[in-house]
Amino acid sequence: MILINGQKIKENILRRLQSEISQSKIKPGLAVVLVGHNQESELYVRLKEEAARQIGINFHLFKFSQATEEKKIIDEIKKLNNDSSINGIIVQLPLPPLLNQNKIISAIKLEKDVDGFHWQNRRLLRLGRKPKMEPVLPLAIWRALEETGENLSNKVFRAVVSSDIFGQTLGEFLKMKLNKLDYQYLVKKVCLDKGLENFLPEADVVVLVCGCPKMIRKSMIKDKSILIDAGITRIENKIVGDIDRDSVQEKAKYLT
Repeated sequence: MILINGQKIKENILRRLQSEISQSKIKPGLAVVLVGHNQESELYVRLKEEAARQIGINFHLFKFSQATEEKKIIDEIKKLNNDSSINGIIVQLPLPPLLNQNKIISAIKLEKDVDGFHWQNRRLLRLGRKPKMEPVLPLAIWRALEETGENLSNKVFRAVVSSDIFGQTLGEFLKMKLNKLDYQYLVKKVCLDKGLENFLPEADVVVLVCGCPKMIRKSMIKDKSILIDAGITRIENKIVGDIDRDSVQEKAKYLT
């Protein structure tokens, strides 16, 4: 099994961005809206903050309790839309179930939607056109896939995700890149492996973004498959993914 070195890819990207920002007259500002106390979401936000500060981006975190009314969150986003020191806004997903995810994300000004989840950006994706902002995590997944050097045009793609909006956006993004695409996604709200052995075995490429530690084992995957593990869970001060690496290493061809 060949490991795709995401750390090396990340370092190269951050080095380039740090150089560009240092030579720019503008110091970018990033605002992240975090609602509730989801452990994985809080970890993602900390990683974003570390990367932002490393390359010279001003980072601003706006935290709300799980019981916060939708209107209050949208009002804060509108303030950030009008703040010239803020160039990008991220609403960390998933949101608590009682909140209208699409409505909150649609409150972000289009040119500040750096996650690429605004309905107008997603509409451009569905039309096969490049959106104003490409969705960040699908873009990172695509960058990892490019690292394999494989011909991806006729591959069967399957994704297991924690968010319906992400599953849709990933599919729209991959279709824009590949035109013809065999893609399905499954939303896992609970970390059980039920149904996965029927869903994944025909997949040439499997993408995992659920935060279900070591859920995917060799019995679930196809020989020589490409595994993109973007799930993260903290267990006893160690970060683990959705894939059981020890189990799949003799069967998979590539793994992030």
